[in-house]
Amino acid sequence: MSELGRKPGRLVRVLRSDRATVSYRAVLGVMVTVILGLLASMGNDLRSGQADLQKTMTRLVASQARNSAKLDDQNDRLRRVEEAVGGLGAGEAALDHRVTVLEARQGVRQADGQR
Repeated sequence: MSELGRKPGRLVRVLRSDRATVSYRAVLGVMVTVILGLLASMGNDLRSGQADLQKTMTRLVASQARNSAKLDDQNDRLRRVEEAVGGLGAGEAALDHRVTVLEARQGVRQADGQR
């Protein structure tokens, strides 16, 4: 009899039998084997994914280093071009001043020649 004072049911009697224990252990063993196989497979997938990720990260770091070097080179070229343009602007200002002075002198000479 059970704790409640009733006879155990058919399912309980079957589960308490020796055959049920063996079947239960066999099913449990198969389930554990399947679960361990799945976990091993997932672990292997994670390891291969991690290796792929490390390779990808290495390639990205190398690519970033190359791009950074290219940007530094382009920045240096841009700075040199800006300096050259600034020099041309200063040269243009000096030429404008000379032209103005020469035009002024020529205007004074023409005024003196007309008198």
